[in-house]
Amino acid sequence: MTGLAASPSWAPAPALARARSRGFSFIEVLVVMAIIAVLAGIALVVMGIVQKKAPEFKTKARLQKIAGTIEQFRMQTGVYPPSDMQQIKAKTGFPVQPGKQQNTINMGIESVFQCLLLPGFDHKLEISEDEIGNTDNDFFDKPIAANGSLAISELLDAWGNPFVYLVDADYLPSTKEGVTYTLGEKSAEAVGEASQQAHAWKLSTGQFAQAGKFQLFSMGPDGIPNTDDDLKAWEP
Repeated sequence: MTGLAASPSWAPAPALARARSRGFSFIEVLVVMAIIAVLAGIALVVMGIVQKKAPEFKTKARLQKIAGTIEQFRMQTGVYPPSDMQQIKAKTGFPVQPGKQQNTINMGIESVFQCLLLPGFDHKLEISEDEIGNTDNDFFDKPIAANGSLAISELLDAWGNPFVYLVDADYLPSTKEGVTYTLGEKSAEAVGEASQQAHAWKLSTGQFAQAGKFQLFSMGPDGIPNTDDDLKAWEP
């Protein structure tokens, strides 16, 4: 027939063509932008919480791996690392004799670190550089460790403070003064002291936690021992 022009088979239907050319309205764009803004805000809040909690997560992981290695030490030697390095030879039988140490601060965790370095103690504990420090800046007059270092190092939490280590014999010392530990700079400034006495934690029943074993804990974000924010190896 000659009076009608056939539409090409590829041409879109008029209604469909109008729908495709319509695009997004201004209101729809604003809604999408608002949704994106809300999601971005939630992501920022979550990231902030994770960053704030990251030191706590790291410290808990360090507590668990150090506590496990201390138990491994007891299995190999029959005793837990003593809190006084001068007792390492007598308590463990390892043929080492520490030199004279400059102070009695951080003694518990310093002794644990030295025990990790004893020749013959086979352990799998991996320690990064940021987990080791010498916060009280003390040294031996002659090395005890196989690596020949004179520095009396400590194992640190994620805030850079030494962990507190107390073996059962330290829970109730005859002096009842506890064990002296270095405070971080901010903590020392807050309390006006460079160090404080750390004491063994007790349960709600009045008994010492980890009786007959050892207590290993972090002084927490405030860097002060025996406060509510302390993180303990024996707690989840």
